[in-house]
Amino acid sequence: MQPAKINVLIGQFCYSGNGGFASILPHIGDWWAKVYHEMMVDERIDVVAKVNLSDTPITMTRNKLLRQAVTGGFDMVLLIDSDNEPDLYVGHDSAAKPFWQTSFDFAYRRLTQGLPTCIAAPYCGPPPHPINGGEENVYVFKWKNWESDNPHYSGAEVVAYDRTEAALMTGIAPAAALPTGLLLLTTKALEAIKPPYFRYEWKDAWEDQKASTEDVYFTRNLAMAGRMKWGAPIVFANWDAWAGHHKPKCVGKPVVLRVEQVCETFAEAVRNNIGQQERMIFVNPEMSDALCKQLREAPDEMIVPVADAANKDAEWIDPTKDIQVRVFTEQRRGRPFSHVGWKSNEADRLYLKQIVQMLPKDIPLFGAELGSWVGDSATAILEENDRMHLTCVDTFDGNRDDSVAEIARKAMDQACSKDIIYEYFLKNMQHFGDRCRAIRATTTEAAESINDGSLDFIYIDAGHTYKDVKADIEAWLPKLRHAPHAIICGHDFCDVVFPGVEVAVKEKFGEDVPVLGHVWYVKPYANAETPAAWSAELSDIDAEHLEEFLGVWNKGDNPKRILYCGVPDIAKLRYLVRAARGGRVFCAYEHALLAEVAASKAEALGVKLVVVDDLATADFWNGDEVDLVFLHESALRKEVADNAELLLAGDGILIGTVAPEQNLPVEGHVERWNEGCLWAKFMGEFDGQSVGDEAA
Repeated sequence: MQPAKINVLIGQFCYSGNGGFASILPHIGDWWAKVYHEMMVDERIDVVAKVNLSDTPITMTRNKLLRQAVTGGFDMVLLIDSDNEPDLYVGHDSAAKPFWQTSFDFAYRRLTQGLPTCIAAPYCGPPPHPINGGEENVYVFKWKNWESDNPHYSGAEVVAYDRTEAALMTGIAPAAALPTGLLLLTTKALEAIKPPYFRYEWKDAWEDQKASTEDVYFTRNLAMAGRMKWGAPIVFANWDAWAGHHKPKCVGKPVVLRVEQVCETFAEAVRNNIGQQERMIFVNPEMSDALCKQLREAPDEMIVPVADAANKDAEWIDPTKDIQVRVFTEQRRGRPFSHVGWKSNEADRLYLKQIVQMLPKDIPLFGAELGSWVGDSATAILEENDRMHLTCVDTFDGNRDDSVAEIARKAMDQACSKDIIYEYFLKNMQHFGDRCRAIRATTTEAAESINDGSLDFIYIDAGHTYKDVKADIEAWLPKLRHAPHAIICGHDFCDVVFPGVEVAVKEKFGEDVPVLGHVWYVKPYANAETPAAWSAELSDIDAEHLEEFLGVWNKGDNPKRILYCGVPDIAKLRYLVRAARGGRVFCAYEHALLAEVAASKAEALGVKLVVVDDLATADFWNGDEVDLVFLHESALRKEVADNAELLLAGDGILIGTVAPEQNLPVEGHVERWNEGCLWAKFMGEFDGQSVGDEAA
């Protein structure tokens, strides 16, 4: 199909306002020659014409160009200012794209669909003035209002994109208003507004202060009128085609200023929300609120130096070091909680709690937090779900890639203790008892001690570089249980401060990762089948059926050797201890998270708990065989069942609990007990059905 032919008019404005150049820049000729060649060989273009405009004011010459375009029958018009440098980054930045090629393709495609287009290259204003200050503000605008819950609120205005925000924009996107130094316009768009198209808006009748420039006036009106006429946006910024703007220097695209690039003293002050006039003080967390207030408000000469602290009854703060570490205490649900260095972002703590709320609350849960510091986020996790058992992994001496290591070092120096951060963590977490434990190691080291498929929840908040986050995801994702409720998440999903976090997360989980504030989360196995054994309503039935079955199975007084596999369930262990009749009960616990806690509970019943990696090679009774193996729901895996069978005696029994419709992890003849949750596989001649008949 022959493409539709269109006519293009190019208008070149041969001066640069306050830029200091009396005519066009030489490079514009080179760019124009290249683009002219592309136009002449493009099958979609019929006529190309060019006019130079060098009169003033700029509003008059821009209006004159558009009038010529309309009256001359041109379909598109290209505006080029003499102080503009098109395609400033093409050939230097792999993400940069040529303005004419990408903009014309976009506008032509829309024109064939009956939609007009106004598309411009973004660029920035002049550099800061030596007297008046300012910044190289971005000449692309968006809509903004100042009230979020009033649909009738009309106080909207166009505001310039923030420099950091603009630096991160890509692609072609709608805009509220644009610069016109390098702009492509389909003349059809002018049907939506009336001439004069370009004019200045003034703040008052004196017309001595501009309210908006001619380009903002034109493109803003076009954006509003065009949407009303065609029901779609018609004004766009081509964010991949930044242009240079020659003012006293060639002003380029903004660059993102990251925290890592700022000197560490300033960066630490920013992270801690410290103003230039504030002094940082180290305060003993045990002191009263009144004393804290008194010390913070006291003149410098009244503050007790560390050297004199031993001779004073009062608590102390240290004003003698260059940078102090603040330690302060707040109340969390009526309990004191001590912060070291800073207080966590309250909004992100609430978002983390929202993610924890997605987990079940009627089953035991096992989680890991990578990067705990003094336990702020760990507290949020454990407070939100009282069935959660959390392992907190941290070196407790800071992260080498941010200011935390320096804060930890200063705190250690001030307290004369290398364990000060760890001690604050233990103190903050002590009221959670055996629901929380710490592994003092790097995250990759700690991962080696955690079994695959054993965790319901993982929170990553350790190293924030791309390399660290990627390594943590790779090391810990296999630890997550293959269940629809299982969640892996993390903190500091912030492309400006910690860009490596976002890159690593999106690389693994895709572009559409859900984010609440700066907390990302993923349910990687959301479509997995829910293990019926996790259902809360099964627990009481399980125990009842188990007690009934064991009573029928073990009629004599002979001691039995029983092995329980999985997370210790005290109720079920009690029944097994009774069924052992003075024999031995072992609990093989493959989940290393709560080994110490589980061991104490199991040993209270006379049950020895051992943590094993492979049941087939475990030696529980020095070569003796086992009479009965019970598989807890946490151990319902085929490899566990296969290894358990190897330990059974000739007439041994393998039993477990599972919903009637659930697939069993064992092969061969399996009996259901009273059509309930209990199943049994008999190794010898034992008649399982007769056991059920007797019980009935």
